[in-house]
Amino acid sequence: VVDEAPLLSVYPNPATTKVTLVGDRLESVEIYDLQGRLVFADPSVVSGDAVPVRDLSGGMYVLNVRHTTGFLQSRRLVIE
Repeated sequence: VVDEAPLLSVYPNPATTKVTLVGDRLESVEIYDLQGRLVFADPSVVSGDAVPVRDLSGGMYVLNVRHTTGFLQSRRLVIE
């Protein structure tokens, strides 16, 4: 049985200073550049948290969000 993906919204995207995470049972967030380097990590996030991205250079990133259920979701994140 495949579990249904938990709710996850990431906005605004593209972003300039912060992105807001809204979802079910959020646990942690990591942002990677396209070379696979970890550029941001927060081991403890909750729905409604704003993730600061103002220190990231403009470009494309991969945002990984882990839920307390163990489910991992990835989103493309554009920084302007």
